[in-house]
Amino acid sequence: MTLGLILGGLALTCLGVFGWFWLCAGFRTGGWRGALGHFALQLSALALVYGFVRGQPINGVFLASFPPLALVDLLGFFNFSAFLVSVAWGVLPYGAAAFAISLIWRPLRAWAFGVTLTSSLVASIFVGDSLSQGAMCQTAAWRGVTSFQRNTFLTSLAEAPREVQFTLHAALPDQRLGWSYRAMDWYPIPANVPAFDAGQTFSCPTD
Repeated sequence: MTLGLILGGLALTCLGVFGWFWLCAGFRTGGWRGALGHFALQLSALALVYGFVRGQPINGVFLASFPPLALVDLLGFFNFSAFLVSVAWGVLPYGAAAFAISLIWRPLRAWAFGVTLTSSLVASIFVGDSLSQGAMCQTAAWRGVTSFQRNTFLTSLAEAPREVQFTLHAALPDQRLGWSYRAMDWYPIPANVPAFDAGQTFSCPTD
């Protein structure tokens, strides 16, 4: 039964990949197939960039061959929705600017969807890093701390949303607290964890 499900899943995936390549190949044609081809290529490019941003280029290539598979990966970020909504609002101006430029510059008009989303994805790295710095500093200040160990948001993207992580997003070593993007606050590091990697020392800006 399990083997049958695995083989069935592989067969459906292969059919999906073949169909996706067929859609992408139509971008040079006109009509509905040309429009779908442009759309498919842009989704594949977005999935590829997503894989590289996560530090998983091989997975990015795999997702680019059939982007709907990325939905399974994205479901893991549901628990971080509060933070991701804040990032989305911060990225909105950059996405709007990319969309406007795509419409103004004729060669990019057909690719406006992909250019907008890909630009927004890249911008989210910097926006997310800035927002996380602010949240970490604010909550650390409540504990009388102005400096702590911290990895970049890009590093965190490569780790989350795995349940077992070998690199902490950030930590207050003296208080043995680690950072949670799910709670947007610090949590106690279990006593049976002898050591942890939490990046370089980060000092919060002072007024």
